[in-house]
Amino acid sequence: MNNEKVKSEIIIEETGVNADKGLLLKALLFCLRPVTSHYFFRPIVNKLRHYFDLKKWSHHSDDRVLDWDWTETNFSRFAVVNILINKFHNPTYLEIGCSANVLFDSVPIPIEKKVGVDPFTGGTVRKTSDDFFQANDVQFDVVFIDGLHTYEQVRRDVINSINSLKEGGWIALHDMLPRHWIEQHNPCISQEAWTGDVWKIAFELVQTEGIEFKILKIDYGVGVIKVEKPGPNKQIVELKDFREELLHKQFSYYYDNLNKLPIIEWSDAQNWLRK
Repeated sequence: MNNEKVKSEIIIEETGVNADKGLLLKALLFCLRPVTSHYFFRPIVNKLRHYFDLKKWSHHSDDRVLDWDWTETNFSRFAVVNILINKFHNPTYLEIGCSANVLFDSVPIPIEKKVGVDPFTGGTVRKTSDDFFQANDVQFDVVFIDGLHTYEQVRRDVINSINSLKEGGWIALHDMLPRHWIEQHNPCISQEAWTGDVWKIAFELVQTEGIEFKILKIDYGVGVIKVEKPGPNKQIVELKDFREELLHKQFSYYYDNLNKLPIIEWSDAQNWLRK
């Protein structure tokens, strides 16, 4: 294909202040394609891509950083899920986003009592979570959500999980406490951990009636939802809808409003999880 034609197509696609940056990266990677396919050059290409990503999204940047070292915490989502599972006799478990089955395999219940949903690898069902829930008629005691790390997707996963819970069921969510703007940026520009903008749903959950919601300060933030047992005058839980306000918010909003979220230490979380 003619290089000039490719460049002209890129110019048409890219508009706005960052158009020249996106054009430069795409043109450079295209021209270097014969050599960059070799594994030796991949680290260089990745660094170049990361550099241009940071330039492209610099208008979302924020220099503030939350000084949380998750390696210093001796507890993780594994402990949370297993505490919740042990609350039930003959429990049923659903996991959204299984990857290498690291958590899924650690849940100590028979395989016929647990379902893992992942479109690519791991689990027991090879579907997206949307497709799974559309066909699902099973209810679960515990649900763990760690699928696609975007606000829109996790919001659908939470709503569908609430509707798939047995009475007195619990839901846990991973990656709710990003430490800096790169770690949470959507689309992903991080070369290390990526939490995505899962944090946005916390601002809806904290104001939703009919649930108890807390964020455990462990393992990139583990959100836990306890759905209250429905009484005679209680309606089905309806998630608050702040999409219009939250959809385009960035790390600065999260950092400035962090004090509005129910973040608790592990020492305080244990009693709440076990009651």
